[in-house]
Amino acid sequence: WEIEKLAEDVGLCLIEKSEFFRWDFPGYCNKRGEGDRADDSFPVGDCCTFKFGRSQG
Repeated sequence: WEIEKLAEDVGLCLIEKSEFFRWDFPGYCNKRGEGDRADDSFPVGDCCTFKFGRSQG
């Protein structure tokens, strides 16, 4: 996705990037979102949480 580049392109700057922990988000349940198994969950793997802010200037 190149999320950091996408954010920069719209005038945002990265404030923090940290490891994603499911327990930090009560009620979180990932879904496939497409196809016959759209409502099925899947292993999250290595994920990050990003925090962006408006660029100054």
